[in-house]
Amino acid sequence: MSQILPDHPVDIRHRLPPLPALTSVRFFAAIYVIVFHFELQSSLNSFPLLQQFILSGYTGVTLFFVLSGFILAYNYSSRSSAKNFWIARFARVYPVYFISLILALLLLAIGHRIPHPMALATHSLLSFALIQSWIQNSGNMINPPSWTLSVEAFFYALFPILILFAHRIRMRWFLVLQIFYLLLLCLPWLLAAAHHPSPFAQGIFDQYEGVFAPFRLNTFFVGVWIGVQYRRSVEGRPGPLSGSRHRRILTLALVAGAIGSLILLCLGPQQVAPPIRTTLLTYTFGWLLVGLAENRSRFLNSHVMQMGGEISYGMYILHYPIGLVLEHVLRPFHLSPVENLPLFLSILIFAAYLTFRWFEVPARLFLRRTLTGKPVPVRPI
Repeated sequence: MSQILPDHPVDIRHRLPPLPALTSVRFFAAIYVIVFHFELQSSLNSFPLLQQFILSGYTGVTLFFVLSGFILAYNYSSRSSAKNFWIARFARVYPVYFISLILALLLLAIGHRIPHPMALATHSLLSFALIQSWIQNSGNMINPPSWTLSVEAFFYALFPILILFAHRIRMRWFLVLQIFYLLLLCLPWLLAAAHHPSPFAQGIFDQYEGVFAPFRLNTFFVGVWIGVQYRRSVEGRPGPLSGSRHRRILTLALVAGAIGSLILLCLGPQQVAPPIRTTLLTYTFGWLLVGLAENRSRFLNSHVMQMGGEISYGMYILHYPIGLVLEHVLRPFHLSPVENLPLFLSILIFAAYLTFRWFEVPARLFLRRTLTGKPVPVRPI
């Protein structure tokens, strides 16, 4: 039986139940983004709803951000050591991230896709330092999916502050904050309706779906706040998810989250502007996660799905370099994206499993033990 590392550091001691269904959600979120990057749209012209659903696959990173905030808030108390938290997150994400950048650089060099040497040095330095999402046109260089790790690094840096804020802000003020946030997003339209268009406001609106880390902060904070409220309910403390109607609230959240997310994902930009849709998805994804938190279905809690969730990070961060290799190998066969996809996913899942088993977990354990000087607990899966 392989051993995997829990996501909370050794100074956190709680008896809260694990949330295996949410581990499985990570696998589906990774698959959703990967399929979107595979560009199947042209093969689905006869299925417009499915085509639009696939075109919305980039919002899978929004689900990742909400889920990240939720899980971190659930696992880490406000009394946690910030230093140990940062060490745990570094050990969790950086080893495979580092390997993905090295592989991408090697493959770009082999394929003669390397930019100007000075540009290459700049983009590489920014990427290895996890700050590429802060610099225009650098977020998608080297290994394009890695921009989300730069954004997550920003979230991790602020998490000790955000968790304190989430503990203190009550539901009414949280709702006020979110309404104010939505009004800011609608500002370009409100100004235009008042015959005072603002190029600056419109420019900010147009950049919202980009890679700039601060634009994504509210998505993460929504997950943190919901995670705090859910943890309170599990511990029996008062909160919007607590009380005798706890089960009913979770069921309603699951239904509303699933239906709301599906509807939004099938809407195109002609029905709702992408930044507005992404913000609304932040809320429906949050409801969905709350509803799934105590789900005990045999499928989501199965060993296979748990392993799928554990290797999802490797799948996500490695899918670009592995895709470069597969593109080169299969080019003579002139296969369509639909024909390539099953083979690509099979290879990717296998590679991610091997990486997880023989590199990701050992590296995580080594870094945690080295940087903290403490033994690291593991649990079987």
